[in-house]
Amino acid sequence: MNLVSTKTVVTKFGSSESVTTGSTTPRPTKESTVKPDDTKSPGTTKTTMKASTTTKTVLVSTKIVVTKSGSSDTVTTGSTKITTSFYKTWTSSTSSIRNEVTKIPSTTTRRPLKRLYKCSELSCLKNKSLFDSSEELIDARKYGSWREICGELYLFGKSIVTWEENAMRCCAIGMKPIAFETSAKFSCLQKLLKVEVWQYNYNYWTAARQIFNNYSFNWCPYETHGSFANLTSMWAANYTGKDDDDSCVHMSIPRNKNLTEMTMKNCSNLYMFSCKGMTTPAPRCFAPACPQDKCSKNDTLFSVGVDKVTKFLSKPTQYGLWKSMNFRIFMFSREFKTWEDARRTCCSIGMKLLSLDVAYKYSVLSQIAGEDSATLNANFWTSGTENGCPGAFGWCAENKLVRNAMWARNEPRNGSHCIAATVSSTNTTLMTADCRLALRFICEASTRDTSNSTSKGEAMKDECATNYNVSIGEQDNIFNSSSFSAKIKCFLKCLGETGGIVVDGRIVDEQLIKLAEILSPNDDGKLMENLGAVDECSNSKGMNECDKIANVFQCGQEKAPNLVANVINSMEMNSTGVEKSPLQPVLGECIEYECKVDSNRSQRFLYESSLPAGTILTICNKRYLLGNDPMSFGACAKWCCTYGLQILSIETVEELQCIVNSPLGGIARPAKIWTSASRKGTITGFRWCTSRVPLNFSMWKWQPDIEKNPEYPLVTLNLSNTLEDSFFYASPDVTYPALPLCKLQPFV
Repeated sequence: MNLVSTKTVVTKFGSSESVTTGSTTPRPTKESTVKPDDTKSPGTTKTTMKASTTTKTVLVSTKIVVTKSGSSDTVTTGSTKITTSFYKTWTSSTSSIRNEVTKIPSTTTRRPLKRLYKCSELSCLKNKSLFDSSEELIDARKYGSWREICGELYLFGKSIVTWEENAMRCCAIGMKPIAFETSAKFSCLQKLLKVEVWQYNYNYWTAARQIFNNYSFNWCPYETHGSFANLTSMWAANYTGKDDDDSCVHMSIPRNKNLTEMTMKNCSNLYMFSCKGMTTPAPRCFAPACPQDKCSKNDTLFSVGVDKVTKFLSKPTQYGLWKSMNFRIFMFSREFKTWEDARRTCCSIGMKLLSLDVAYKYSVLSQIAGEDSATLNANFWTSGTENGCPGAFGWCAENKLVRNAMWARNEPRNGSHCIAATVSSTNTTLMTADCRLALRFICEASTRDTSNSTSKGEAMKDECATNYNVSIGEQDNIFNSSSFSAKIKCFLKCLGETGGIVVDGRIVDEQLIKLAEILSPNDDGKLMENLGAVDECSNSKGMNECDKIANVFQCGQEKAPNLVANVINSMEMNSTGVEKSPLQPVLGECIEYECKVDSNRSQRFLYESSLPAGTILTICNKRYLLGNDPMSFGACAKWCCTYGLQILSIETVEELQCIVNSPLGGIARPAKIWTSASRKGTITGFRWCTSRVPLNFSMWKWQPDIEKNPEYPLVTLNLSNTLEDSFFYASPDVTYPALPLCKLQPFV
């Protein structure tokens, strides 16, 4: 094989392009299927194709520069010149072919450029049935998130589509796929990414598609005479080029990079639906205009806890009456304030105005009121409002619409913008009132009350299980069941709602898609597999909302079990909220960490007998994974999670005896091993953070003076050769090195 490097010289003459290369050695090329009329470009003469008689295979690397003259385009390879007319809309007015190194066939036979696609073949028509009699888009919110960016309306969709589906859907609602007519418009989107946290998905189709086989593009279905910014300036950094089947341009917004990048992808790939332009007219509002200011906790109201690190509210009783039920913390104020002042007060103490976004909260409030009816039977502000969008009530603290509301008689009323809850021991109902009216209010904690929960990681499940009377055994059996009872179906719906995956009674496709994107970095094959599962499963039907969510869960278990496992982990982390409980806990808080299951590692742990990074152990009929090297707690937690496991919790003395008696792969003793125990925020309030079994402080042997270092929240097991010589020891976070011992836990 001869390797011939040729330099392409380009000359510009008006609107034609002449490309001359310094080699005439031909190479075999893979031709695409061409329609009969595709061998002839507009304004040219049909050229007869002849087979080359050369038998030598040559790889020709060329750098293409293009110039134009008149209305024709001229390409010269060696001493042979090819003249054809270009489709005028495929790129900017200054450059029409990629500047990167690419491959072109070198031949001694005259041949025209081959057209790969015609934008005119798109069925780009507005669908009038999607609009009402006022020409307003019906149910605009179902399409996705609408954003005005630099004077244009963008739609970031919530479904996955092929390139052609994306273009046709945009046309159907009077819009077009995303394109950048000027460099300023592209820069505008880039600037936006630098000043705000991107809340949408990471992979979108654009309007651009390869038109000819010389890497020329068209922004379909924009006007043929349009002028556009140079696409080549938008390629992703270190982008090396397309595969043979890649013809459509995809826009990615890499996580944590604050920029937008373009690459070429297979047009049949599934990416997010997205458009820009203006619908005719712009869609009417469908949600209230909630306050956009970021109110924050007032640190002066907090004091350092017993661990000398964590801060808790200094004088909680001065704000009102504190109640906890079904793992929720509520504060019923004594003061009367306007809706806005109530919102800010809740925020200042690390809480938020109450949202009655799930049905069981109504009964919870009535149960609490029954404990102190003289004090708690009253009207209280909630986070609900219709401000800025009459009739469209929403819970501002949760970013959810008001659904299935228990309105009082003759409610809601027009022109009364905010929602108050009328709480009594018999029932709780909603009423509307002027937001400027002074009422008492209810704050709720962003996190769940874990003082009675055996594990913070299980707090969300505990809450849903309590409200739907689901036992621990029933929870553990969910992954092994092929049919669910009515209460299990509603339990799954509850998990989805509290974890942010189910909103307003529907699966939030964009959240599942975002998780699929996160789990498939730089792996298009895995991404397409996960997105395909989301697309298929989220369309599952059911007799009611509980039944539908259960069907989605079962479909996901079949199509993408690893994705489902990560969704559950994600829901647990989302349920904890950003703020901690403002009250000092009885039991320690668990240390949070990022958890992403690696499906390959998980499968290897389940079905193989050994791993290069650790030793798989079966100890007293339980399966463990022991790491080879000491590491910090955070590294240990993440490492265990990648295998679908959790850090060791020791539920009985018998289990500890089994571990002591195990050879553990022959590790040297004494050995320090991480456990999941934590007492963060307390002195002796230790808890197992990956087990439902309480940690009984008195039943274990501890290193002396355990109570002298409350700033050391975590626990290692100092493993010796005998049970009598083994003990637990409080350890600092982050840097303290110990061996990871991971355990397979049910339903995590």
